[in-house]
Amino acid sequence: MTDAPEFAQTLREGDRYHPMQDPSALMRAFFPETPRELALGLSNVVALFYGLMLQVVGDRFGGQEMAAISREFFYRLGRAKARATRTQPSAPQTFHGDVRDLVTTLIACVFNASPEYQFSVERYGPEYCVLELRGIDRYYRAAESLGLTQQLDWPPLPSFFEGIRDELGIRCHVQAELLGVDSSACLHARYSFCAG
Repeated sequence: MTDAPEFAQTLREGDRYHPMQDPSALMRAFFPETPRELALGLSNVVALFYGLMLQVVGDRFGGQEMAAISREFFYRLGRAKARATRTQPSAPQTFHGDVRDLVTTLIACVFNASPEYQFSVERYGPEYCVLELRGIDRYYRAAESLGLTQQLDWPPLPSFFEGIRDELGIRCHVQAELLGVDSSACLHARYSFCAG
């Protein structure tokens, strides 16, 4: 694997090829050239999994079930991501026990799993936070490619934030507003969290 990028050699060091295979040719042909390309490729797989699963739900149970399952998926994902974020060694320094923790968890998720998003924190207080997300929404892109966008709710993350809220035990209201979407599946959304 001498032609592979250094990060690829580290990630794939356990692979064993047959003597008739050319590892360098396979790496050049199929392995992403940069960590960014690898992350975006993984993001595409996640999106396709989401979209295809909802398509199966629609085929088996009807289109009306897709939106409910999508909301439940995001809720459970929010709970799981909050749990994982809160247990990181750095969590005690970044968590406050109030609505700011929803913003903190979202930032952690963008950093480790959603490279397409750019966030802008507009308000950041213990009782009220507002943030905007812009970028290619992998879930919208997958739904659009499969013809499912009209059966789902956009933006897709209100129930994600509700899952974070419930997992962290924070009493707040989550509001979401879709500010725009373009033909490249770039969504612009505003989320607000108000204690109460």
